[in-house]
Amino acid sequence: MLGIVLAGGLSSRMGRNKALMVYQGQTLLERAFSLLQNLTDACFVSCRDPSLYPGYPTLCDRCARIGPLGALQTSLLFAEEVGQKTILLLACDMPCIDRSSLLRLVAAHAARKKTQWATLYVDHTGKREVLCALYETALLPTIALQIASGDYAVAHLLPEDGWNCVPVAHGRLCTNVNTMAEYEQLARA
Repeated sequence: MLGIVLAGGLSSRMGRNKALMVYQGQTLLERAFSLLQNLTDACFVSCRDPSLYPGYPTLCDRCARIGPLGALQTSLLFAEEVGQKTILLLACDMPCIDRSSLLRLVAAHAARKKTQWATLYVDHTGKREVLCALYETALLPTIALQIASGDYAVAHLLPEDGWNCVPVAHGRLCTNVNTMAEYEQLARA
């Protein structure tokens, strides 16, 4: 299994590169990368500009400007090229995810139905967290068709029964930090 940290967004709502913001003594990127590095065979940073993250192995989107779906496609294509079938994807802006949460997803993925090509967390409202998930390379044809149709929402990839949904253990687990106000609130908590 490959680990992929998503750090390719423009951080426009934050006003600066959120991957490099510090939380509990580490940048958000360092935190996410170290989590995945310890759980996967190899780990990479998915980004639009490798020069932003010196010292990290990077993957640049093959299909630019379509957001996380392009990063997912690039990551799965790379996994397939190196003989892997699964990636563990984690957005860098999810600092409340911890090792035990990722291990829970990995265990759930191992126990999934064969028709479920993704395992992710779902909150009490039914919202799926598509940027902290395991994905199979078997999704590549589906992704190509969706991109060709102009629909770039990762959440639209599969029918309801195609997702292996794991209930969130606590409300803050899948917290995303997209604005300075959200970052400050997290830092105070």
